[in-house]
Amino acid sequence: MPPAPGKHRIPSLTRGGATPQQKPSGGWKDRQGTRQERGYGADWQAVRSAVIARDMGLCKPCYRAGRVTPFDAVDHIVPKSEGGENTVENAECVCRACHKRKTAREAAAGRRRAMQRAHG
Repeated sequence: MPPAPGKHRIPSLTRGGATPQQKPSGGWKDRQGTRQERGYGADWQAVRSAVIARDMGLCKPCYRAGRVTPFDAVDHIVPKSEGGENTVENAECVCRACHKRKTAREAAAGRRRAMQRAHG
């Protein structure tokens, strides 16, 4: 039976993952190692638990804007890639929408820095 309209399936992605040609290149998705090797072991779990308790499970950016939104993730305020540390002071609860916006801003800033290095 064919898939319902609008529900197209890509066989290589639905049966065993992406082919090498389809896998993303670069960025955090290609980093290897366990979560402990990447710096998200027991110490991070303790920080994460403390941040969730402090933020009462609410998205801090939304709360600052007067909205009450449950969190989806605990995120570094200053990214680890820019020298941020796994501390309660450098982490906050964020909802999916806020996390997506922040990630997009950070990626754009990284691209700008790379362009400046390449051209100057």
